[in-house]
Amino acid sequence: MERRKATRQACDLCYNKRIKCDSAKPRCAHCVVYDVKCTYAAASRKVVSRKQGARNKEDTEALQSRLDRLEAHLKFLQDKVDRLESLTPQDAATHQASVAMSEDVGLSEDSNTHGSMNLPPLEEVLPIIEKYLATFNSILPLFHPKTLLHSVKQWYWHPRQRDHITWAAINVALALAQRQSDRSESVPNKSIAEYLDNAQSVLTQVIMSDIDLVNVQVLVGLVMLFQGTQNLRPPMILIATALRLAHKLGLHTRKSSVHLDGAEALQRDRVFWIAYILDKDLSVRTKQPPIQLDADIDLDLPPEEPASDDDMGFFFTADGRSRMNFFRARVQLAQIQGGVYDCLYSARSQDLTADERAQNAMRIRVKLIRGTQNGYETFKTMEEGLPQEKQPLQSSYRKAGIRL
Repeated sequence: MERRKATRQACDLCYNKRIKCDSAKPRCAHCVVYDVKCTYAAASRKVVSRKQGARNKEDTEALQSRLDRLEAHLKFLQDKVDRLESLTPQDAATHQASVAMSEDVGLSEDSNTHGSMNLPPLEEVLPIIEKYLATFNSILPLFHPKTLLHSVKQWYWHPRQRDHITWAAINVALALAQRQSDRSESVPNKSIAEYLDNAQSVLTQVIMSDIDLVNVQVLVGLVMLFQGTQNLRPPMILIATALRLAHKLGLHTRKSSVHLDGAEALQRDRVFWIAYILDKDLSVRTKQPPIQLDADIDLDLPPEEPASDDDMGFFFTADGRSRMNFFRARVQLAQIQGGVYDCLYSARSQDLTADERAQNAMRIRVKLIRGTQNGYETFKTMEEGLPQEKQPLQSSYRKAGIRL
């Protein structure tokens, strides 16, 4: 049965004017007054359902919310305009220049992610980095030269790709360069402390972010910088963290590098061995257990002979006639330092008798003499021809032997 369509009682005039219609025939009273034809053809207004009414209410609230946000943003812009209008001409010029610089490097004023990571100009930094790579880093190869130079250039050329880890690595390299260079060759207006502060300010990111070789390099570089201070607590904590990250990357085993090319695998080995040297040296100096156990290392010692395209870790006299494999000798000395701790300072050694401890000391002395004799003799023959910038490493090798 078809549903009967409801008829409207009011005529079109009364319906549209929303006035009461008497429905008189042929014309209602209002149509007579207005002298119009009384019709019933206009469409009736639709009755809004509850569901539709609720939806309309939600739409209204959403529009109101957007309107409120727009008004707040307009107020922010208005305040900003007022501040700019209140600036002096000189301040306005400075502000305009800073905004233009931010736009050039793709930064906004609402984001200080990159703006806070400052470095001196590239033309000042690059020569310092290059000299560091050619001197100190050539003997204790913490960084691969091409990789570090590429990172430095990318930092300046592609500001949008900057990250905290690379910034920390550059600061560590600059601090190491600053420590080894003359004051006249240092980066203007910067000190080792400032570079250290920069690197330490992002230590959380270095430790907690995705682990890569550069994370370990940053921590090891910081240990190298702190190692010469009287307070050895910072380097002890940093070397422990560095070695734990190194273990996570598998730097202490061969199998973690089998899929890498020779240069990358060699650099991973070098970073690990530098961390090993620092760990053993700090262990002897503080008489506390080292982090790295020799039994957990599955790596070859640094190569005995320099490669045709890579002689990092070797000392050469100015005339090129004499050379010494300093890096390998330093790793071997670190192994002896580990033996010193095991025989003289470990908890197990404290239960030995006086005679047993004396025998251990004698064995360590023999190992030290055998292991360093060639190194000392080589240093002695090279002393006159050794470049000046590499003489501090010669002294550090001797001091390590003297401590033992």
